[in-house]
Amino acid sequence: EFLIAVQSTIKRLKGSYALAIISKDEPGKIIGARNESPLIVGLSEHGNFLASDVPAILKETNKVIYLDNEEIIEITQDTVDIMDLELNKSMTH
Repeated sequence: EFLIAVQSTIKRLKGSYALAIISKDEPGKIIGARNESPLIVGLSEHGNFLASDVPAILKETNKVIYLDNEEIIEITQDTVDIMDLELNKSMTH
């Protein structure tokens, strides 16, 4: 599964990163992860967005969630799930 593959890879990374990952097998989904580099999710009636900073999404929305270090996010157009590295959900929107 896409999320499990990303989780496995993220657990092996060292240093700073902010990632947005897509898969041709699950085209309606984006998985993001961060550690020491900024990553936010923008929430909109028109969809959800990943970006490194608020100005990048201000034309779409001003509703944002700031991800914490070592969090993984799975977004679709209509859903947002934020998890820790063990995939325990901390927030669903």
